[in-house]
Amino acid sequence: MQDWDLMVATPDLAPHLLILVADRKCPQRTFLLGCLYLLAGDAVRTQYRTLAKDRLAKLTREADELGDSWTRTWARRTRALVEKPATFDYDAWCGRGLARVPIEKSTHC
Repeated sequence: MQDWDLMVATPDLAPHLLILVADRKCPQRTFLLGCLYLLAGDAVRTQYRTLAKDRLAKLTREADELGDSWTRTWARRTRALVEKPATFDYDAWCGRGLARVPIEKSTHC
């Protein structure tokens, strides 16, 4: 089985992933959101060897600016993980767990 998420979750594609995830009509929205979580989780897990911390921060700002509840939730969760890297859970971040719950119940959007 091909690991498409590993091929798509790259720093170069990240801005495009944000735009596609924010598009409610995108048929692969959930898959691409999982790629964003993988990208962020792997950055923190590897102590920013796969994606620089400042670039990840820029992506979270861009995600907020899109005005979409899924990208805002991703940004909020990512910033929380950056603040407390010990909370990293592989299944949640790299195993698509958080992508299955794209917004938090308390998020009003």
